[in-house]
Amino acid sequence: MDFAPGAAAARRAVLAGEVLVEPMETTGAGGGSIDVPSAMVHHWRGAILIPRASVSRLVAGLEQSPPPNGQDDVLESKILERRPDWMRVSLKLQRKEIVTAVYNTEHIVVFSHAGDLRATSTSTATKIAEIEAIDTPQERERPPGDDRGFLWRLNAYWRYEQVANGVIAECESITLSRDIPAVVRFAVRPLVERTARESMTRTLASLRTRFSG
Repeated sequence: MDFAPGAAAARRAVLAGEVLVEPMETTGAGGGSIDVPSAMVHHWRGAILIPRASVSRLVAGLEQSPPPNGQDDVLESKILERRPDWMRVSLKLQRKEIVTAVYNTEHIVVFSHAGDLRATSTSTATKIAEIEAIDTPQERERPPGDDRGFLWRLNAYWRYEQVANGVIAECESITLSRDIPAVVRFAVRPLVERTARESMTRTLASLRTRFSG
């Protein structure tokens, strides 16, 4: 966020305890819009202060365990494989937009350290399978290409910076979904954007609750 317009005001707001969440405009190399046929790219960034935390302890905690179960967005989680600064994680994700959709997902998470004061992590979804008939004996994963298209891709880029009174954690999330039909786009898009903002806010608030010193 330090390289965006209004950076100084944004940093002051985060240091004061606000949860900063904003949509990002994804552009091509020449600054123009990117055409994604029959799909939509959702690009958001958020930041929060985790009081009394340190980068080293925060990253160590993240490397030891996935997001806790029972969050509104994360129904189940577990680590499938772990190596130094690398892990493969399974998450059952719930997305609530116009309708509710649940997914079995797998993610590769890679951590990088830049001294004691800064670190990053990157999460890339390698599997996204929508579940139908959730919580019934008929529960199953829909075959690839036979889902409803609410979530096709999901990448998250995290940045952690040590400051005097804790750690600023910043998340940049990019997801891909099917396009909204033009006839209902005007009415539906604000609901989708509100849901994305609320999801990012919950993710950041949950991280602060989990790791505040």
